[in-house]
Amino acid sequence: MKAFSLFFLFSLFLISCGSVEQKPTQDEQNLALLKQNVASSDLFLVEGKKLLATQEFQKAERKIRESKAKEAPFYLALALQELDKKDEAKSLFEQSLKNNIQVAESCYNLAMMAHQAGNETMARSMAQKAVEANKNHAGAHFILGSLAFDKESYDEALKQFTAVTKIAKKTEAGWSGIANVLALQHNWEQIWNIRKELIAFPSLTIFVAQAAEKTDHQKEGITLLHNTKMNLVVALQYIVLLSQTGKTEEAFAIAQKVQKSSPGTLLLDRDNASKTVIFLNPEGEMMFVCGKSEPTPISLDENGKFVDADKKVIGTRADVIAVCGKE
Repeated sequence: MKAFSLFFLFSLFLISCGSVEQKPTQDEQNLALLKQNVASSDLFLVEGKKLLATQEFQKAERKIRESKAKEAPFYLALALQELDKKDEAKSLFEQSLKNNIQVAESCYNLAMMAHQAGNETMARSMAQKAVEANKNHAGAHFILGSLAFDKESYDEALKQFTAVTKIAKKTEAGWSGIANVLALQHNWEQIWNIRKELIAFPSLTIFVAQAAEKTDHQKEGITLLHNTKMNLVVALQYIVLLSQTGKTEEAFAIAQKVQKSSPGTLLLDRDNASKTVIFLNPEGEMMFVCGKSEPTPISLDENGKFVDADKKVIGTRADVIAVCGKE
């Protein structure tokens, strides 16, 4: 803030003195130092970094441009990147890298920009250099993991995503990468083993719910999910777990709530998916087989199985699958 007061005093000085030559005041001398002395110029950079932290990128750009500190180009590049001035930002990151300033971060930002531009070769090269400069750079490891994932090199992707979680344990990105790789590899046991880490993130809860079924840990899965905030997909998987453990009344009650919040949701029997579609009306009061002009009422028998009016069993387990007419 000292810089602002100096500019103000200097302006007043010019106005009051006109063209009369006088000995420079202390404020003028201080202002000159701010513009010429690298150490003093850092005041501009300090203020600019504060503005970056509060995401006031335009103000940060203006302030950092006043700085002559050697680190200024790097922080200016950060501001320009956020302002979508990518060409200048890229040039400044390259300048910072050439001048050995913030090497890991400069490489990481160049890798990220290359990745966004679809230049995978450059993205990989810069991310690797970032890791070489700082082996604990979580962002660079994540980029390497993402590139490997896109190439279906799942073992390498898993290695990089695991590195992210070791460096930044509470960061969702790393755990998301791991869960997606393991799911594609059908390694549900491993997903179940990291359930406590995954369930900390709402978007990853579905992996835990699926792993509970795939590994026959339905009861434990129900306990884990009971107090979590569920989206539609997780709620429907939760219904599956409940129905598989004989808690049909609770499964049906939740299905009714789902139907009220998402009218038209279909619950399809896994055991006979091509024929049996269970539909709850918007009030959640009845179910019927989809696709018939006269819906067939369905109820639950004493064994928790879906039966028609003649008590014929037509379904055993429910799960979300389709929209009526598109099953």
